[in-house]
Amino acid sequence: MKDIFNIKRFGKYLASDFRASVSRFGLSFLLVSLMGLVIYAGTIIMGLMLNGTWEGPSIYFRTATFAICIAVLVLTMPAKIYGHITEKRAGSTWLMIPASIFEKFLSMILICGIIVPALFTCVYLGTDALLCALDHTCGSSICHIGKDIAGYRSEIPEEVMSAVGGLMNPLSYIDDMIGSILIFLLGAICFKNAKVVKTILFLIVLSMALSIIGTPFMYSYMETLANNPAMTLEEFFSDSWLGNLSLIDTVNDIAVIVIATAGIFFRLKTIKH
Repeated sequence: MKDIFNIKRFGKYLASDFRASVSRFGLSFLLVSLMGLVIYAGTIIMGLMLNGTWEGPSIYFRTATFAICIAVLVLTMPAKIYGHITEKRAGSTWLMIPASIFEKFLSMILICGIIVPALFTCVYLGTDALLCALDHTCGSSICHIGKDIAGYRSEIPEEVMSAVGGLMNPLSYIDDMIGSILIFLLGAICFKNAKVVKTILFLIVLSMALSIIGTPFMYSYMETLANNPAMTLEEFFSDSWLGNLSLIDTVNDIAVIVIATAGIFFRLKTIKH
């Protein structure tokens, strides 16, 4: 068992791996995590120069920026931190580090799948909340966008709200971010070059295949709508799988995380130079 996992050895390796990750991605991480502050400063400066008014960016603009920063983190972080292990010299050095494959795998998952996303979320949303507390022209913090949208609840049918209500909170997308990071981490250790591009191309092909498989199911729902022109939006959400969108999203995200994690472990077990 000690050959597979030793707590002291793992602790030393995790600390060393984290320090190496900081040296490879630390500057980029700070830039992406503090982009909300950059956007805030830019908006204030532009407002003063053009209109002579002090007004911070709205919650919707800041939420869109947050989503873009998540995408940048997902695309760039895995390849920058662990992309080197597919190189002959750097990869051979990595394999020779005195730690088991399981320990290296666990460290990789913790850093890319938990530590970095958690730090990014805390820094970005913490900065946003602080800015909103200091400058009320920004309105509510990003964490409250679900409540802002829910303000239109009276205009949205109850069945629709129960189906999509859980998808309104930005924090509910953390599992999506983790799953996406793990997918691009798998691509980073599988492809030797053009890691991000090849991973995206693979996802496009996979999406096309799944779309072909799912077409008959979607067709059946479209046919149901066509045969029931009097069906209301409330009835449609009540009588179809759309009424469980939050649950379906959670199950799908868990499946992606499990499959990607298994793929990463299998790749590390078989990697050679």
